[in-house]
Amino acid sequence: MSETNEHESEDQPSFEFPIVGKKEKAHSRGIVGVFTYDIGEHGYGLISIGHDSLKVWKVDTDESGATNFSFNHEISKWRCGVQSCDATADGRCVSIIGLDSILYEVIIGESGPVVTAYDLGYMETWHIRIARNKINYMTTSFSGFISEVNMSGEFSRREAVNHVKQISVISYSNDNRLLAVGNLEGVVRTYEVSTFKNLNSYEIHAMKIRAIVFLPDDDKFLTASDDKTLKLFSLTTGSTIHTYCGCSSPISCVALELNKFDGRFFATGCVNGDVLFWTTSIVVPLCSISTQHEGGVWSMAFSPDGRNLLTAGEDKRIICYNVPDMDLPTESLNTLRPIDAPVDDDAEMSVDNPAFKEVYVKRDIHDDYEAEHSVKPAIREQVDTNHDDEADYHGLMKPQIDPVQPYDIDKVEMDTNS
Repeated sequence: MSETNEHESEDQPSFEFPIVGKKEKAHSRGIVGVFTYDIGEHGYGLISIGHDSLKVWKVDTDESGATNFSFNHEISKWRCGVQSCDATADGRCVSIIGLDSILYEVIIGESGPVVTAYDLGYMETWHIRIARNKINYMTTSFSGFISEVNMSGEFSRREAVNHVKQISVISYSNDNRLLAVGNLEGVVRTYEVSTFKNLNSYEIHAMKIRAIVFLPDDDKFLTASDDKTLKLFSLTTGSTIHTYCGCSSPISCVALELNKFDGRFFATGCVNGDVLFWTTSIVVPLCSISTQHEGGVWSMAFSPDGRNLLTAGEDKRIICYNVPDMDLPTESLNTLRPIDAPVDDDAEMSVDNPAFKEVYVKRDIHDDYEAEHSVKPAIREQVDTNHDDEADYHGLMKPQIDPVQPYDIDKVEMDTNS
């Protein structure tokens, strides 16, 4: 065994995600959403949403460690495919918007799912998110509004916004007080849910934002973009904390593990089928997860106990991986070496370490748009003054952030009516 391998085996935890279960042809068309929930017994519930139907499964593990998918229910109500979908954490309520702009509300009870369809007008419902208090939905309307829909399928509140057709993703904060809205140009706007007041606007990415995920404290959120990077953004300072790179194609989905690891670890799926695993304190992936997907990964979710990661996409497969035990103290994370990082006994792999920054730059992650259109790159982070021009070019894009007035998130009023 080489010296490097001995070093890794003795000092570095293993980040292997073995496939423990797979459901071939789970749907007849591509899968756009997977959601897990606790069922209070052995195993957990899984909701999968494809362009063809919604399916409810029970997922459990046998004595050999293999994961089994037991089919429970199927709903096939939409004919034109799915534009957007969401589900509550308890798996009781699912909302789906078809490509024909019909909003489908699915209530899953003990006797099976009950479906109600609402036609609020063509293109009047596009993106969908269920409020954390489970009593209304948030959507976007191409007539020029961010719209709140109540459980009766009626618009309860609407706020006129500019460039609504540029919106690419919306996301609630965990406490239901904020709504983050990302667009095709890499900008995120935040709104106070109780008043629909636009709090701030941030230029975070250079291209389309596909996912926004709030961290447990709601003071920070992760964004994933077609520019192949993720950003950890602070609402308190109005600036980017970390830029994560290592993806070789646009990032299509993000899953943050909230229960077992307290939001310290997350996974990403990409348009080319790659799945990567990260920690919020290190800006390159901890590992690349070996998958058997053929095509893009469009959705992923951790199991309620954090022991499994499930991925799904256009190949109609659902794949389940075993998540290794990484319940490490925060200080131990600084000694972890991300993939492709050099072995250095004296160097800690943190974002403040010069050796780490060199790996960060030389991953050769840059914006394909610039190369294809022969344009100069945007302002780059000066991560190391000793790098040559070529290395500097392959640095990361620094967001062009407008001056903002940071606000205290604790002073934002809680929405008690929505």
